[in-house]
Amino acid sequence: MLLYAQWQKASTSNPVPDVYTVIYNANGGTGSYTDKNLKYEDNYTVLGPADTGISRDGYTFTGWNTQPNGRNTSYKSGDIIKITKDVTLYAQWDKTSSKTVSAAKTNDISNTGLWILLLCVSLAGVICSLRVVQKKQQRS
Repeated sequence: MLLYAQWQKASTSNPVPDVYTVIYNANGGTGSYTDKNLKYEDNYTVLGPADTGISRDGYTFTGWNTQPNGRNTSYKSGDIIKITKDVTLYAQWDKTSSKTVSAAKTNDISNTGLWILLLCVSLAGVICSLRVVQKKQQRS
């Protein structure tokens, strides 16, 4: 029996990369960061904005998403990603409120009980003080 080797030409048009990257995109903010040389199926810990140098004045960072509009896979700092391809994470932001919160509202009665308690304690202190003065006057 004669056996013949069978050969097939290897495809070089789409080679599998040896390493992958995670790109952090500021998505309207400033800064950027890229983690390189990640191996296939590595467990990768998602970084926070302080670790990446990404920030945005007037906005609060709320997490990462695989789409700029936040309509795909979301991640937060510390999440684990299994690396199977290059990944771009877009910062997600909430505009910081510039409204000033007033100290007291005219119709806010949420602290009424506290105010009544303080009034009673103050009144009790005044009564005790008056009795002490009255006793001192009786002794004299």
